[in-house]
Amino acid sequence: MMTPNPSSADPVVLSAATPQLSASKFKATEFPTLICYQNEWMSWDGAAYQGLEAETVEAHLSAFMGNAKTATYEEVTDPETGDDRRAVKLTPFNPKSRDINDVYKMLKHLCHVPIGTMDPPSWLKGTPTQYAKLLPKNLISFQNGLLDIETRVLHPATPFFFTRTALQMNYDPNAPEPTLWLEFMRQVTKDRQPLIELTQEMLGYLISTDTSMHKIFFLWGRPRSGKGTILRITTALVGEKNMRYPSIETLAGRFGMHNLIGGSVAQITDANTMDNRDLGKCGSRMNGISGEDGQTVERKGIGDWNGKISVRFQIAGNTLPNFGTNTVAMATRLLIIPFDETFEGREDRALTDKLIAELPGILNWALVGLDRLRLMGDFVEPNDSKVAKKRLVHLSDPIHGFVEDYCVLKGGAGVDRDVLYGAYVRFCEGNHVKAKGLGEFTEGLQAIHSSVLTGRRRKGNEAQVHCYRNITLNDEIAEKVYQVDRDESDDLGVGVLITIKRDVSGWPVPRATGGDFAP
Repeated sequence: MMTPNPSSADPVVLSAATPQLSASKFKATEFPTLICYQNEWMSWDGAAYQGLEAETVEAHLSAFMGNAKTATYEEVTDPETGDDRRAVKLTPFNPKSRDINDVYKMLKHLCHVPIGTMDPPSWLKGTPTQYAKLLPKNLISFQNGLLDIETRVLHPATPFFFTRTALQMNYDPNAPEPTLWLEFMRQVTKDRQPLIELTQEMLGYLISTDTSMHKIFFLWGRPRSGKGTILRITTALVGEKNMRYPSIETLAGRFGMHNLIGGSVAQITDANTMDNRDLGKCGSRMNGISGEDGQTVERKGIGDWNGKISVRFQIAGNTLPNFGTNTVAMATRLLIIPFDETFEGREDRALTDKLIAELPGILNWALVGLDRLRLMGDFVEPNDSKVAKKRLVHLSDPIHGFVEDYCVLKGGAGVDRDVLYGAYVRFCEGNHVKAKGLGEFTEGLQAIHSSVLTGRRRKGNEAQVHCYRNITLNDEIAEKVYQVDRDESDDLGVGVLITIKRDVSGWPVPRATGGDFAP
């Protein structure tokens, strides 16, 4: 909660006839940095603008007015001169509810800032000239000042810098190297330098206010593999005030995005739900927020909020939830850090506390990662991350994985329904996931790729056969599914020449066994 300025020793004098003047005195005396933006009260806490509940502002206003005096005038006679004059008499103000409501209304008008005029981070009107050349995107707010991440110069904190988040620690350029943390990173990554550097860049990105990389981070792996420790260090670096902890269900809810406003990092560790509606809505919102799309956020009782939510997502778990039709879009944003070394049975339960002691050094280590990230312009995805992403996406949405690995999308192409579905079932068996029924498969396929159509084709003189249009199996899979002729004469100098057998209608002839998927 914000701490108001200490009240002056001189009594505050108010009048019920001038609520606007009373509002000005309250703001100047108690909350000089108070603003009201999109029906949300905010005040500077010495490092960032923190939200205030309306009830908190009303409570402080009520106490302020309750302690105030009001002036009354009376005619008195000077005992020495005998002249009559007016004397001021101060009596308790004793405000009525109507008086407080009138001043509160005037206070909202006084502190109102028009929508779209102060998206963080930004400089407010009247900023001193000493800050004129500092770019908001280059600044990180610490408890001991504003750090320019390009020059590493620490500038004095100022309420003219509008940011909703500040790290809950001091910047110390001389902090010792975090030797325990570096050893921990080597252990949990099996000394894979690309993964260490990705983690370093991730933490640097998350302590900044940058959202331009449009990434979602997924810490994936076995239990007791280091994921939780990195989440806790992230929280310690970013600051508890700036963290949000939604679940899939809450984020998908009607007011699910409200809590994200003003946050810096949202950690999702409870992703175990099979509710397709929640997963679809959650995936859509995560994609939009991480892509810096403007959001209209429904808020309970105070109207909608409009703007860009500057939160970055960090997910942790053993499996990636199936976000349905949003999985493909999310895959392009997803950066996966795999953890495949478990420490179960040999955990150091005091490890987090030991690492917290190195936090200033870890922060400087993260800043080096941020420097490298800004120099490259984007994250470089390690091969281990690419392999993990492919596997996770396939497990999350097997239909998407099946099309990516087994199929070709091509106008005019076609494949029998039973052949394509049979190949999908074999794909699922190979990846140890449960295949959907034929109806769900068709719906899912068309939801992901709207160009895929269903139809029928005549099979020689036989009855019509159900088929899919604008999709077919790729060459590698086709050789396993269809009957083939092999010409090993090598007359053309190309080795074994494989030709897929076709029926009288020109369609490939499937194998009676359903296909040879043996390795």
